[in-house]
Amino acid sequence: PGISKLIHERGDLDINFLGVAIGNGMFDKRYEQIKLPDFTYASGLIDEAAYKDYKQLQEYCVQLIKEGNYQDAENDACWIAFGKYIFENAVPNYYDIRLKAPYDTAYVDNFFLREDVQKILGVAEGVIYQTCNWDIYDALIWDQYESYVDELSYLLRQGLKVLQYHGMEDWICNWMGGENVAVHLDWRGNCKFKYRNYVQWKNYGEYRQVDNFVFLKILNAGHMVPHDQPQVAYEMIEKWIHGW
Repeated sequence: PGISKLIHERGDLDINFLGVAIGNGMFDKRYEQIKLPDFTYASGLIDEAAYKDYKQLQEYCVQLIKEGNYQDAENDACWIAFGKYIFENAVPNYYDIRLKAPYDTAYVDNFFLREDVQKILGVAEGVIYQTCNWDIYDALIWDQYESYVDELSYLLRQGLKVLQYHGMEDWICNWMGGENVAVHLDWRGNCKFKYRNYVQWKNYGEYRQVDNFVFLKILNAGHMVPHDQPQVAYEMIEKWIHGW
């Protein structure tokens, strides 16, 4: 949302910017963290007693975020709950709770390490592609606690098309948290959206739509929808571009 708003506000870039599609995004931890216990319990990963304890921990986590105390939230409240109810429950892939091992991204690494690909992309000589670079992660870690609800709301108010989609098996950026963000967006369609029922989309999932905003839940997919459901992802983008 931040980059999209910048492109639209600048207006001097050679980009015919009409909208944005965001998959399993992280927009505002105030609304997302509070839903982690609900998703974890609904997914059968914890029992009711654990759910109540997890809920209490997350309420404290969100309180710290609202106070701007990101360091204690990151190092204490939020991650204590994460370790207790995810790592200790042996969830090996919190990007897809169905999987028993992390994603295999070797083929992606190999693709981006090819000389012909790097030349086309204009990669500087000597730069080595890494799926996860912890130096970059550490440099940007506090950005995840900032809110991008205002930027997302701005796009909707400007009449730009916004597609917010979630693979339903993703834990870390789960659809319940995403939906909680969606109902807190500040735009003219907010009231209608809150009470809009879901509509089935083939056997792919279901969505809620008001005007230029679509919120979509995709079945049998985790954090990386194009990886898990490539045909569905293709049809989704085609449908979104040409009219939902």
